[in-house]
Amino acid sequence: MGKPKSKSKPQELVNVGGHYFPKVKKARQALKEHAEEIYQEYRQAIQTALSAGEYEPALKAYQHLLDHMPEEDGERLLDASVDKVKPIDSGPNGPVINIGLRIGGTEPVKQLDPVIIDVLSK
Repeated sequence: MGKPKSKSKPQELVNVGGHYFPKVKKARQALKEHAEEIYQEYRQAIQTALSAGEYEPALKAYQHLLDHMPEEDGERLLDASVDKVKPIDSGPNGPVINIGLRIGGTEPVKQLDPVIIDVLSK
């Protein structure tokens, strides 16, 4: 006797993300179309802050602008800020657990002499 054949349902295509992704694409396109205008308004806001004596917000805005300049052909106009550079991964970053074993027939671990501190009191 052969195995009974199971009837499989045709696969149904599911739109992952619903209607959200097309809106993101539209928003990105709108930002691209208005990029020069947005940039000029950003610079005007920085100039307004500088003329009002608000130096720290202006400097932060300039830093944000420099850090987020777009790349062209995979190259950045400016190197990433030193504060943004990630450390080089040199191995596991988890907790280190050291386990010591003492094997029979070996010499015991040498102990350090105790440290004696004389405290002079007045």
